[in-house]
Amino acid sequence: MLLGAIARARPGYSPAFRKLADFVLNNALAVSTMNIDELARAAGVSVATINRFAHRCGCNGYPPFRATLRKLYESAYAPVEKLRLGLARDIGAAGVVRESLDSAAGNIRRSHELLRDEQVRRAVELLANASQVYVAGLGVSAIHAAFAANCLEPFRAGVKDLAAMGGVESALRRINVLRAGDLVIGIALPRYSRGIVELLGLARQRGCKVLALTDGPASPIAALADTALYAVAEHPLLYASNAGMVALIEALGAALAQHTGDSLEAISAQTERLLPYLYLDEPP
Repeated sequence: MLLGAIARARPGYSPAFRKLADFVLNNALAVSTMNIDELARAAGVSVATINRFAHRCGCNGYPPFRATLRKLYESAYAPVEKLRLGLARDIGAAGVVRESLDSAAGNIRRSHELLRDEQVRRAVELLANASQVYVAGLGVSAIHAAFAANCLEPFRAGVKDLAAMGGVESALRRINVLRAGDLVIGIALPRYSRGIVELLGLARQRGCKVLALTDGPASPIAALADTALYAVAEHPLLYASNAGMVALIEALGAALAQHTGDSLEAISAQTERLLPYLYLDEPP
C-alpha cells in the first residue's frame, strides 16, 4: 500500500521529502483531491519536490500518485455516494422496502450460484473435526459472529465468539487461547475491518485452520482461509446487505446438523429441557 511504503521509507528521506511525506501521511484524503500547486502551497515544498517524490514512490509523476491515493478512499466512500444517489430517487418508502427485499433475494440466489461442493464439504469437515471452534467478526460482522456461534453450537459443542461483541481489542486479548488444531471462522462483509485481517493472520501463525465467510474471492480474508464460503452482500442503498450472510450461516448450521450423527439426540434432549419455557397453544 502506498501510505505504508511512504511510512517505511520516511527515515531515509531528505528533509524536503520528509516534510512532504509527513503532510501526505497526516492529510492523505485531502491530498487525493489537490492539484500539484495546491499541494505545494499546503505542504510548503516546491512543485519539483512533489514530482521527484512521486517518482520515488514508483509513480510516473504527480497525477498517477494522486490517482493511487484516491483509489484508497473510493471503496470507503462509495457507500456515501450510493446513499446520496439513492436519496435523490423519489420511489417512496414502500418502493425502497420492495427494492431492498428484491435485492436480498437476489443476493441469496447468487450466493447459491457461488457454492462449490468441495468448499462446503471442506467447511463442514473443519467444523466437525476441530479441537475447538472460535468465531470472529468485527464491526458490522460482530452480529454475524454471535449468530453463527448460536446457530452452530447445538451441533458442535463449545463454539465460542472470539470477540464476544467486544471489538478488536477484546478479540486480540483472547488470541492466546488459540492452539494448533483449532478452527477460527472469520466473517467479514464490506466495509472490511482491518482488525479481522490481523486476527486471522495471527490465528494462522498459531497453527489454526481458518474458514472464511465473506462476500467474494476478492475479500481480504479469502486468501487467509483454508476454505471460504461466499455470501453476496450488495444493496441498492446501504453499504452492504446482511441477508446473504445470515442465510449462509443458517445453511451451514443445517449442513453440520446433517453431518453430525448424534445431532438428533442432542436436539431432542435440548427440546426436553426447554419444554417448560415454551409457549404451547392448548386446545380449547
